[in-house]
Amino acid sequence: MSSRCAGRDEAAAGETEEAPAEDAAAAGDLPSFTEAQVASGKAAFDANCAVCHGDTLTNNTYGPPLAGEFFHENWEGAAAADLVAKVHTMPPSAPDSLSAEVYADMAAYILSVNGLPAGTEPLTAESGGTISFAQ
Repeated sequence: MSSRCAGRDEAAAGETEEAPAEDAAAAGDLPSFTEAQVASGKAAFDANCAVCHGDTLTNNTYGPPLAGEFFHENWEGAAAADLVAKVHTMPPSAPDSLSAEVYADMAAYILSVNGLPAGTEPLTAESGGTISFAQ
């Protein structure tokens, strides 16, 4: 599996304008997700994703790391909805085989592990917010 598994598609990354994402992040427009989603997402991740991405999201066997520097470089400034959409492409052998809620919960868990704070609104495929990590 290539490192593009966890990264945004190169074509999509090339179409994204940097200034709006930076402005949104600077304005505090972070993705919102709930603590309940994080808990549910961890259970779903452990059952469905850890075999490839590792139980710490960085001790991967087949998939790229979903936490830390590699993930930050690939997802800084991206829309939260893009991450949810990317998670829907997993696993490669059965994309979109889980419910939309489970995929959103796993994306919330990934964001939480990467240091984003939980909020009050659940993360969905239509969520706004820009992924930004503390520097």
